[in-house]
Formats: sequence, structure tokens, C-alpha cells
Amino acid sequence: QANHYFNKDIKEVEAAANRIIKSLPYEYNFSQGFFDGLVSLVYNCGEGGVMKSDFYKRLKSCRVKNGKINQNDLNFTIAAVKSCRISAPGHKSRRYDEHKLMLT
Repeated sequence: QANHYFNKDIKEVEAAANRIIKSLPYEYNFSQGFFDGLVSLVYNCGEGGVMKSDFYKRLKSCRVKNGKINQNDLNFTIAAVKSCRISAPGHKSRRYDEHKLMLT
């Protein structure tokens, strides 16, 4: 039964991560690692929490030219994950894991 609930939840979280990506003012094919990290972030912080974060603000302002994202912008954006919605000691290690995942 736990697997059933997890599979239901993860589908909703993946859909939320896709909505976040589609809300960006540009099109870009993010890596699977980036998407997986974003899904984890959304699962842990909620779609609204992510969309209110510095991470999302930075993500919206990344420069994309000829289908390539500015790597400095992306690195600056991903760095913001490490401080996204940390209110308990366990959150810090989760954000660092999501940060590492997004870099792959």
C-alpha cells in the first residue's frame, strides 16, 4: 500500500516539476539529473515553495542562446538550492543532495 501511495505522489510531483519548467520564459532540455533533483526539491518543499524560492527566481533569469543555457547562470541557480527552505537540521543535507543531483 505504501508503494501505491508513493507512486501516486511521485506522479503528482513530477507533473509539478514539469509545470515549473514549462513556466520558464525559455525552452531548454535540462539533464535527467537536474530534473530528478527538481522533483526531489518539489517533493520536499512543495510546488509553491519552490516557486517562491531564490532558486526559481534565478532559474527564470537564466540566459539561453541557440538552445544552450549560460553555464554560469545555471551554476548560480543550482547553488541556490542549498539554502532553499531550510527550517530543520535534516533539510540541509537534503538540499545538498539535490544540489549534487542537479549538477549531473
